[in-house]
Amino acid sequence: MGYFEEKLLKKVDWNKEAISIALWISLNLADLILTIVTMEAMDGGFVEGNPVAALIGENIAGLAGYKITLTFVAIVLLSRTQKLQLLRWLNIVMAAVVGWNLALLSIS
Repeated sequence: MGYFEEKLLKKVDWNKEAISIALWISLNLADLILTIVTMEAMDGGFVEGNPVAALIGENIAGLAGYKITLTFVAIVLLSRTQKLQLLRWLNIVMAAVVGWNLALLSIS
């Protein structure tokens, strides 16, 4: 590895919180997409697991707005309270939710 490449690699700050935030956003986006696809594939046979989101029903725009807002509100609240490390645990939960959505989609 050359001198310049080594210097550039040392300047990059691989911040764990930034990775957690990116993963959080990605998992929530995957949840939103899989929820919409599952709702359409199961023709009303899919029940949203989140009770608040379930109140929105099959209104895709409302559901998307709710889930996107919730994603960013969580980031803002956790960063303001300096609890972003909790996002690592929340990512595990969201990964399970995405896995559950994939399982439901595969049996539909």
